[in-house]
Amino acid sequence: MINAATVGETLAAAFTDLAPALRSWFGWLLAFAAMLLVYGIAGGGWTLGASPGPPSPLQAALTFGIAIPVSIATTVFSVAAAVRRVQPSFRMTPGRAVAFVGWSFGTAVFIFLGMLALVLPGIYLAARIGLRPVILLLDDSGENALTRTFRATGKAFFPTLLLWLSVWLVELPFSLLLVFIAFKVPSTAPAAKIAASFGANLVSIAVTQFSYAAQVRWSSILLDADQRNDWVSQLER
Repeated sequence: MINAATVGETLAAAFTDLAPALRSWFGWLLAFAAMLLVYGIAGGGWTLGASPGPPSPLQAALTFGIAIPVSIATTVFSVAAAVRRVQPSFRMTPGRAVAFVGWSFGTAVFIFLGMLALVLPGIYLAARIGLRPVILLLDDSGENALTRTFRATGKAFFPTLLLWLSVWLVELPFSLLLVFIAFKVPSTAPAAKIAASFGANLVSIAVTQFSYAAQVRWSSILLDADQRNDWVSQLER
């Protein structure tokens, strides 16, 4: 039975998965953190004394050339490492990566529109389709990912909502830490700013890894339960 206790077990498993998953792409992790640091220095302008206003051509180029690609790559590496913890033979092919990024963007847009309409529709959509990009990677049945996600979360709506809330609560203090570093560590102390920002980038990547570890573990549980329900339905016929 999927309940609050299952959510707790999933979060514990995600924490257990965190270190091995990060180790599996640690070299890339350091490279991504360093690239984000370069963006923070040059694109963010906190050591260049950039004045408020529209972004300069350099800042715009670094945003699209470093910040966005690195953020996407971090997401893809994180979810691939998380999936390999439950499916060791999994390989993130270019096609899977593109599909995952596309579905992630589309799902985020749907949830955002739900939030704009009213808060409750957005919350409902988050619980029902938020796992669709991950289920797309885990499920090899050939069934439509949206259909499978809706069915898998149908009997576990509130536990799934609790999982999302729990992940958000874990992420919240680290998000506040990033805000603190960005606004409170003075750019007049470059060494401290660089060290703090590099550390913050590493923490941000680790939080992303934890989030996907939790999503993958939970999606795997839902898919297993859905598969068992299919078997029971077939036997009853």
